[in-house]
Amino acid sequence: MDLNALEAEAKTKAALQQELNLVQVKEEVEMGEGGVGIRGGDQGQPKVAFWPERPTKADPSLAAAGVKANTVLTNLQRGNIPTMQTIVMEPVIASLHQRAGQGELKAAELTDPHIVGDRDPRGRTPLMWAAFYGQTPTVALLLAHDADADARGDEGETALHLAASGGHHDVIKALLRGGGGGGGGGRSGGGGGGANVDSLDENSCTPLMFAAMRNHPHAVNELLLHGADVAAANINGDTAMSLAIKCDSQQAQAVLEQHLVGVIKGLVEGNKTSS
Repeated sequence: MDLNALEAEAKTKAALQQELNLVQVKEEVEMGEGGVGIRGGDQGQPKVAFWPERPTKADPSLAAAGVKANTVLTNLQRGNIPTMQTIVMEPVIASLHQRAGQGELKAAELTDPHIVGDRDPRGRTPLMWAAFYGQTPTVALLLAHDADADARGDEGETALHLAASGGHHDVIKALLRGGGGGGGGGRSGGGGGGANVDSLDENSCTPLMFAAMRNHPHAVNELLLHGADVAAANINGDTAMSLAIKCDSQQAQAVLEQHLVGVIKGLVEGNKTSS
């Protein structure tokens, strides 16, 4: 073969390869301007990643969605774009008993006696709800509208039991006073009268026992001032004192001990006087 021909052919191939390389570089530059380029811009790295073009104008919809403009295409690929939705909240309508527990009952709502004595699924009245949550003004309002202070729930509990378990001594005072405003502490009966201070639930527990178990010294003292029976025992034979000791209710126990000491002193002094 002629050496001149071979040399000419080699030069032709070299020229074609150089032209091909120039065309490839030009295509890469054009593609990089249109949104495709080399990831990270490192030399010698494979040209494999999709690299989005940074938008030149801010998109109000993206700003509202909390998305940065330079990451929108990447987030679209990942499915991370938040969906703009209008959420309509259903209005929450509180029941009569719930509003009593929140202290939101009005006198205009209580003209019907059936409303005052209405029962929830557990047999509790609005008065019991208000007593449980310590809503003293609502308790007074219901009592003024002849709410039954001794109404019982499904477990035999009364409003006084619920107030004592929560330590609401102001509610206890209002319940024992009754709707008439007099000193009716310790009396039983409904129709606006004072609550029975020693009312029993299904386990023969008194309000004093509830206050003692939960370590509410002010509630214990209020019940004792209204004549609560400190010696009353439940079905297990426990008294308020024994329950306070078992539950480590030290403050309630101290009030009970002080009361018992006063009772004993009174008996001793009475014996001295009679002799």
